[in-house]
Amino acid sequence: MAVRSCTEAEHPANAKSQKPKAKSQPPTAREAQNEVTIDHDQIFKQLIEAFFQDFMQLFCADEAKLIDFSRVEFLREEYFTDVERGNRRRLDLVVKVGLLSGGEKYVLGPCRV
Repeated sequence: MAVRSCTEAEHPANAKSQKPKAKSQPPTAREAQNEVTIDHDQIFKQLIEAFFQDFMQLFCADEAKLIDFSRVEFLREEYFTDVERGNRRRLDLVVKVGLLSGGEKYVLGPCRV
């Protein structure tokens, strides 16, 4: 571990003699664009994938009893059109699950307009 000596200006004994720092200004539009944003949607999706069995058992207990959790496949997002309204929608999370009785079903996640 490297140890560094503080300069005279940094020394705590000289702190009172230093000029007060200017108040920080709000970020400019360019600075705001460069800030890191958190993709909550992606984090939520990863959590569901990591804890899918727990999620299903907690929030959809009756359905979870029918699923063979050794046969779970997460599919890429799917798009579909609501024919009646003409809206195009995206399903963020589509999971193909095997059933204990045989066969397969799909579990659909949040839908975006």
